[in-house]
Amino acid sequence: MNGQPAPALTPLPAGNPPPVNPTPIPGATSVPAVGSVSALAGIAAQTQTTTYNNPLAFVALDGNVYVSDFTARTITVASPLTGDATGQSQNFYPYFNPKKVYNHLTWSPDGTRLAWVDQQANSLYLAGSGQPATQVATNIASDFPPAWSSDGGEVAFAVATQNKANPNDPNSTEIFYQIQAIPAAGGAPRAVGQFPVGVGCGGGGDDGSTIALQMELGYALNQKILAQVANGFLYSSNCAGVGIGLTNLNNTGTWKRPDLASGALSPDRSRLAAIVKAQSGPSGVGSALQLVDLNTGAGTNIPGVSNLMEVAWSPDSLSLYYTTLTPTGTLNVGEKNPALARAFAPQAPFVVALYTAELWRVPVAGGAPARVFSREARGIGHIGFTPDGANVMITLVTSYKAMDDAITRNAAPGVVLAAAPRPEIDIIPLNGGSLYRLVGGGRFTIARGLFIAQPVAVVLGGTAPEPGSTAPNLAVGMTVTVTTKEGSMNLRDSASTNGKIKGFLPKGTVVTITGGPISAEGYRWWQVKAPSGNEGWVADQIVDGGETINTLTP
Repeated sequence: MNGQPAPALTPLPAGNPPPVNPTPIPGATSVPAVGSVSALAGIAAQTQTTTYNNPLAFVALDGNVYVSDFTARTITVASPLTGDATGQSQNFYPYFNPKKVYNHLTWSPDGTRLAWVDQQANSLYLAGSGQPATQVATNIASDFPPAWSSDGGEVAFAVATQNKANPNDPNSTEIFYQIQAIPAAGGAPRAVGQFPVGVGCGGGGDDGSTIALQMELGYALNQKILAQVANGFLYSSNCAGVGIGLTNLNNTGTWKRPDLASGALSPDRSRLAAIVKAQSGPSGVGSALQLVDLNTGAGTNIPGVSNLMEVAWSPDSLSLYYTTLTPTGTLNVGEKNPALARAFAPQAPFVVALYTAELWRVPVAGGAPARVFSREARGIGHIGFTPDGANVMITLVTSYKAMDDAITRNAAPGVVLAAAPRPEIDIIPLNGGSLYRLVGGGRFTIARGLFIAQPVAVVLGGTAPEPGSTAPNLAVGMTVTVTTKEGSMNLRDSASTNGKIKGFLPKGTVVTITGGPISAEGYRWWQVKAPSGNEGWVADQIVDGGETINTLTP
């Protein structure tokens, strides 16, 4: 099908320009040289400035942005670029009340800068190599990803306007979105284009596993595109992610395809692979895979490919990898133990669909598709590759089966939550080896080159220390003194304000640090041993009368 010319560009509206002066994110200015283990994220926070070769950026299970690499089979330590995403815990996805919703992580072409958005506050962030993350734009359309220029000098983003794209058509829901670009090194934004978007998709009452998959792929499970190419910008033209077009400032050679979704650019940005959206079937499923001419929008079908969800290019651009999702039945979650199930979902028991998620490879030049991976799951999100090209990486969103099994056998609440649907980043060796789990989390992106991560403190379920307060520089094995304002400090049996009090440590008591730290409930906890031999957990900072007090001093 040939692409249709896009509507002529009207004069660019002012939009909502971002602030010129970047704003540091909370915690970015002062980081103690210690690590903390997040039970929610399942990884330790590396709080030393760290250089990563071929860095992997991802959103961990605590909602924060982390950077790591591939030096180990499983990631257990990573550098947090944000630390303020996690609110109070809750028993449904994402299992905490999110303060921030970080998404659309995108590396610059040289891998020295990382851009991402906060979908809660509609903000854009940048982190340069060796520099803390900063907020560089507000009031953006955060359902679209940031778009780097080919030289990495600018990053573009979308801004919704109130200008109707078809003012003479009362039935049209399209409004113009403006494309603004800001210098990566800092400076004022400039308008570089605009495009029409159909709005009014509304919300929904999806189950936790579907919400987790939507966080990977977008609303209606269609991944939106905003990307700079030689002759303009590619964009998604509908709030549901269906429809792809090309726009530029001169309105020269523009086109629009209302039937395309989930577009993927080749590594050199010269070719587009996209999915023809099916008229029926499960949300996000397309009927064909096409190579799309960037000059005209015309598409050529890849033979033998159908019922697909997402697509990605191989690093050498010789193959396309795509995902499928096949319904296999339903599951009545909590049917056999509704009392326990209702602790995690008031509407339990409830019925969810079950699927088989598969990854396939097909040569761009033509040939039979080959199945790479198959497993029962809610679906596959992002697709990527390790820098050496030897492995494919996927975000796999698990289903409710494991959680229902735990509920059925009346497992402890913590076990049930651990089995709940979540995203995980998995590695599939292309030499025929078995899949293995790299780390919990998703929304990943990979770069080539060196990146120096400037980490921040991670605060879980509470409020960060007051600005200007510096946490004590502690480590396991140190001897420290209790320095409360007055009275005693509680010694608890666990790293929680709900932990049982085992004893009291009066001001001036000298203790030895034997374990930790653990970040929980807005505090950083250390395991200490008192002179009496009594051992337990204490927080190294508290707020007393509005003042932040270091309770342990070397």
